[in-house]
Amino acid sequence: MSSREPVLRALLVNLRTGLRIGLLRPFDPSRLQVDIRQVVLLLLVAFGLDVLSDFIHVKPERQFNGWGVISQLANYAMFLLAAYLATQIQGQLERFGLLVVAMLAAEPVGQGMIEIYLLSLDFAAAGENDWMAWGVYALLVAWFFAVFFRAQRRLFTTSHRRTALAVGIYFGVILANSFVLPHTEVWYTAYAEDDAPSRPALDVEATYYAQPELLNAALERLQPQRPGIHDIYFVGVAGWAEQDVFLHEVRSVHQLFDARFDTAGRSLVLINNPATVGEVPLANASNLQRVLHHIGELMDPDEDMLFLYVTSHGSSKHEVSMHYWPLSLNDISAGRLSEMLAASAIGWRAVVISACYSGGFIPSLNDAKTMVLTASAADRQSFGCSNENVWTYFGEAYFDKALPQTPSFVAAFQRAASVIAEREASEKLEPSLPQAWVGEDIAQFLPKLETRLATLNGNVEAQPVDCGDLAVGQSSCR
Repeated sequence: MSSREPVLRALLVNLRTGLRIGLLRPFDPSRLQVDIRQVVLLLLVAFGLDVLSDFIHVKPERQFNGWGVISQLANYAMFLLAAYLATQIQGQLERFGLLVVAMLAAEPVGQGMIEIYLLSLDFAAAGENDWMAWGVYALLVAWFFAVFFRAQRRLFTTSHRRTALAVGIYFGVILANSFVLPHTEVWYTAYAEDDAPSRPALDVEATYYAQPELLNAALERLQPQRPGIHDIYFVGVAGWAEQDVFLHEVRSVHQLFDARFDTAGRSLVLINNPATVGEVPLANASNLQRVLHHIGELMDPDEDMLFLYVTSHGSSKHEVSMHYWPLSLNDISAGRLSEMLAASAIGWRAVVISACYSGGFIPSLNDAKTMVLTASAADRQSFGCSNENVWTYFGEAYFDKALPQTPSFVAAFQRAASVIAEREASEKLEPSLPQAWVGEDIAQFLPKLETRLATLNGNVEAQPVDCGDLAVGQSSCR
């Protein structure tokens, strides 16, 4: 285009032409203004519409997600690849820029069609009419194909067959991108962590002095291991006092293990919460260390396994929070937890941590006799830590939904990770990427334990642990 022609005027001309392309109206390719400035401006328009759509469809409080920008850039890179392949098949690579401008100019209409589709999903969910959503989706796909085909027929002077092939390749790359590559929105809902109701004042002195008696009573109730039986000793830790979700979760998991995993008499919990402060030992590093040492003395290191579950907030320094204001409690780091376990006489151990950034615990705990499951990757947050919730996302998916259906801890993790990924995608959250580590020795031990549990609960006999099936995050068997 002429260098004296205003850039914004050329942009408006392109968008008007794109409107005709998107509405399947005749258009004149010669009206499209092609240069690098127009490509950049049209990409910015497309990005702005995507950001606006994300913003509209996410509930307050909204939080900006930098990963969403990277996801959008990946989408545009795949679009350019699709356009390049199409022009190569058409044998007219010199028209690559023309095709890029034409498709980007039609993007506002395409975004409008996607909004109609999303609106149909809301109606389908309200009326439970899946056929409606699928029908609108089929129409959307057909419309996109028609736009691509008509546009390329006008832009390239080739046969119908070659155009159909070029459009098929172009369309295939676009669809593969939407289905295969992960898509992260630019906005997501930020869940408040300071939503706890008012709490009664804590008697700090009485609480401290009560700990030895409460902990001794809990330890005295633990029964010794049974020779010839693979016993599980369960320890649950709820570390954050200001939100009841951790209290509810650790109690529910405790009940599940006593009922289905034969831990009655061999289980205890440590909880930070006003509702239990006079009845249950505090969740802190000192109490946990004493518990692990005592359980190590009761267990047979060759026959029995510890199942340690910790639920709380976590930090990017890979520490789980032990918090009960105004008490001054130390957080438990990955290294400290590793030291506690190493100092005990516990042989087999399963450690499950539901907290943000909990994947960072795996490097410190990943020995051959240990299974480690975490709610998130080392650099990701997990979700559901809200006072009105009964479960965190990970706790609900793993303990409430998956584990009651199978005696296999690994299979339950695989199911839970899939459920969590689907939920986070539907709520437009950055994926938490739950992580798993299964040491090579415990991978051979778990089927023996799980077979006994399956017999107790009338389930199908447990299968050998297949670490190759752990497809979520950095899962591994040594």
